[in-house]
Amino acid sequence: MTPEAVLLEVFARLAARRGEPLFIREQEVSEWPVDAVTALRSHEILQRSRPATNVVCTGCERACVMPVHVRAEGNGVSRAFVVCDRRPDINRVAVQDEALKQQRVSVDALGSWRLPDAGALPPDQSAPYSRTASTALQRQPPSVGRSETRTSSPLGTSG
Repeated sequence: MTPEAVLLEVFARLAARRGEPLFIREQEVSEWPVDAVTALRSHEILQRSRPATNVVCTGCERACVMPVHVRAEGNGVSRAFVVCDRRPDINRVAVQDEALKQQRVSVDALGSWRLPDAGALPPDQSAPYSRTASTALQRQPPSVGRSETRTSSPLGTSG
């Protein structure tokens, strides 16, 4: 995966979240090119986050998304696990600490980050880059099933 592909993937996921925070597992981020991760972190777009509260259970082939439970043991060590309620032969499934680590990406972090200057690009490419990245991601899709009625006066002005 190229750094450009990572950026496009992150932006597409953010757009699909419609302004809600995006969480990405640390394991996935570790597979990205170092240049992409460095760029996202240097602009504070990608930040370490709280541990995941839900994980994909590894107890069987169903791969259910389950809430994580954490139990503190007497020696100060905590153990994370999920409780399978879908199969009678599985109960607690241990969750590794690495599976709980995640990164956070949000549209707010993109608010001050600008795409390349319009003057630095050829004229035919400058229009899409003349806004902030967060504005581009927060655009709403066109409404379906709703129309606007415009009337026109004889003088050519809309009314």
